[in-house]
Amino acid sequence: MPDPAVAAWAILAAVIFVGYMLIAFVLYRGKIATLGKRTFYLYSAVYAGIEVVGFGLLFLGLRFFEQDSRSAEIDLSELLSSALVAVAYIMVLTALKKLPYIREVLEVLKAPLLDPIPKQSSELLERGRAPSP
Repeated sequence: MPDPAVAAWAILAAVIFVGYMLIAFVLYRGKIATLGKRTFYLYSAVYAGIEVVGFGLLFLGLRFFEQDSRSAEIDLSELLSSALVAVAYIMVLTALKKLPYIREVLEVLKAPLLDPIPKQSSELLERGRAPSP
């Protein structure tokens, strides 16, 4: 039977990886055509993998440093609670890194709602006449 700490870490890594891939897909789906699907998914997977491994090393280092002279066992509930904080932390960091893209997407979505021009008015404006009230 696998060690519960290792199993919990594997679950955390999978959640982070899938979450990042979803975020990358939503934010970059317009760029898939220019990059190519294989390159896009490879880039996203490598980037997510680097985040998972980097955070894993940091997390494990902090946990063992924190334990001092206690036993080397990690309590599963502590690991899972820290894992939830880690997932939230990584998702927030990823969203903050992509904030300009998010703003861009929101502006594109808001534009038609803020400035609707009726077809009749736009045709009259093109001809140089103001619409009648």
